[in-house]
Amino acid sequence: MLILHGDADIVIDPTVSKFLYEQATSQDKTLKLYPGSYHCILEGDTDENIFTAINDIVAWLDAHTTPK
Repeated sequence: MLILHGDADIVIDPTVSKFLYEQATSQDKTLKLYPGSYHCILEGDTDENIFTAINDIVAWLDAHTTPK
C-alpha cells in the first residue's frame, strides 16, 4: 500500500493518511508526506515537487513489480 499526501493539504487533513497508515494491517505499506504540498500533489505544485512525487511512485512500483 502506498499513501501519498501533501502536509499542507487543507481539504483532507494529513492526519487522516497517518491514521490510515497506522491502522492498515498490511506489512507492506509506505506513507509519503510532501512538505508544503497541498491536496493535489501531482498538479498545481512546483515542477520539482511533482517530479519528486512521480519518482516516488515509480520507485515504489519498480520495487513491487520486479521479478524475483
